[in-house]
Amino acid sequence: MLIIWDIPSGRKIFQFLHKSPINSCSFSPDGKTVTTSGKDGAISICDLVTGQLTFLSGHGGAVKKSFFSPSGSEIFSGGMDSSIKIWDSASRENNKTLKIFHLDSSSDFVQFNSNGQQAVISTELGGIQLLSSLNFQEELSLFGHQALVTALHFSPEETEIVSGGKDHLLKIWDASSGQEVWSKKGGF
Repeated sequence: MLIIWDIPSGRKIFQFLHKSPINSCSFSPDGKTVTTSGKDGAISICDLVTGQLTFLSGHGGAVKKSFFSPSGSEIFSGGMDSSIKIWDSASRENNKTLKIFHLDSSSDFVQFNSNGQQAVISTELGGIQLLSSLNFQEELSLFGHQALVTALHFSPEETEIVSGGKDHLLKIWDASSGQEVWSKKGGF
């Protein structure tokens, strides 16, 4: 069940019953829409102004995470079917599907830079892609992890990308060249 609360008053302002346990939920940047994903493979889009529910389907199994891009124009979803799907938030159409090796609940499979124009995505075993979020074309591929990348983030200056994975490696990459600039195995 998804329940949205008004924090100052403590009153319930929206509620709906999801068909299966909810794995993730997130607000759109304008706060007017919520996306949820669940074990049934569905992504629910809840318009909090009208109360309208829309369901997206296309994953072949449970959807572990779904969330809006910083601009709110796309919805990203990651499923146990080893795919990341990028949906147009207005038309609800699936614009792109990226295959990944594995997604688990600890994966932070997509991160955006502060202006939302670039995204880093955890892809196949140990791979990272830097994409233009304007057209979702690959700008760089980064390889160096020996297992699933579960954490990604841009540096505050957005000149570097930090990644961490199930191989216990922490790596820092140059965001313009894709070159690895630092690496350290766990235990630090």
